[in-house]
Amino acid sequence: LVIGRMLKEIVAPINKAAAVIYFYARLVEALLLAFSDSLIFHSHHHFAAGEINGGGSSPIAPWCYRVAMLGLGMGSFPLLISMMKAKAIPAWLGWSGMVGYSCVIVGILADSVGAKDLGLLFMIPGAFFEITFAIWLIFRGFQFDGYESL
Repeated sequence: LVIGRMLKEIVAPINKAAAVIYFYARLVEALLLAFSDSLIFHSHHHFAAGEINGGGSSPIAPWCYRVAMLGLGMGSFPLLISMMKAKAIPAWLGWSGMVGYSCVIVGILADSVGAKDLGLLFMIPGAFFEITFAIWLIFRGFQFDGYESL
């Protein structure tokens, strides 16, 4: 949620719509993941207390995760496109994000139809981008050489 808020403020002068879309994608992701975690915690708490039907996690929890990741993936495209057009990030980093989030979407869809191993495999490019983007921001930050409102 913090990264959504920070990037919203940074990208808003470039493309307000992309900044708002990304912020709400991160907000919904955070809320759905928190809800999913509470469902998992609650079901395990009842199981530990000896309730017969409390074992395992809620069937809703995986769907919360899937919807959160689909929303994040789709909500990231406008942000990445805007940052590449404004030259705030290098093209290779923007494209790795586009490929990474596309793979996240495909992986979540594969997981949804039961191909869990394939789904997990498709998450790797997205994880690569997230780590690379974080390292880039720490050491390089944004460069707005081609700054102009889109």
